[in-house]
Amino acid sequence: MRIALEHTGRRFNRDWIFRHLDLEIPAESRVLIVGRNGSGKSTLLQVISGFLSPSEGQVRYFSNNGEKSPDASALLTSLAAPYLEIFEDLTLEESIQFQLRFRRFRGEMSAEDVIRATELAEHRHKQVRYFSSGMRQRLRLALAILADSALLCLDEPTSNLDKEAIQWYRNLLKDHSSQRTVIVSSNHQPDDYIAEDMRIDLANYKQG
Repeated sequence: MRIALEHTGRRFNRDWIFRHLDLEIPAESRVLIVGRNGSGKSTLLQVISGFLSPSEGQVRYFSNNGEKSPDASALLTSLAAPYLEIFEDLTLEESIQFQLRFRRFRGEMSAEDVIRATELAEHRHKQVRYFSSGMRQRLRLALAILADSALLCLDEPTSNLDKEAIQWYRNLLKDHSSQRTVIVSSNHQPDDYIAEDMRIDLANYKQG
């Protein structure tokens, strides 16, 4: 998916997080958004993903079949972030089955394939409410990375992950980043991403 940001800005109340952002993100590119804490990385990622609407300007999405509406592009987008809520009453297996009702996984992966990919199979019948923060993050990442989406957005993906889980994440992303646009927001954490074609530094977009 190709994405075009045209004079895009986002504000909360009277405070502009970023403004006048004109960017072209090529299809199937690897993009890294960096910046200091509070610079607006997460906000920009949410605007690109369609999770938030821009306060000015627009975000346009293009697939091989031409331009997509924001609603249509949302069906082709997956997002993982530590702040996104997950259904605590569902078990691991039920969480994966629930997503499968609305969206396929890459390569026609079955629910059982995804359970194995999480490396949490021994917890398949445990409710998410009893998961550690690291296990919850694994589930968020697996559901997003393994979703059949043309645009994959990951916000500080290694948050709450230990060394072993970080390697799991990096392997999963490497194995499932082909034929899609991947955008990662990171607080300059080298473990968050493997390599990028394009880097967006929020320090270059003065607020105001």
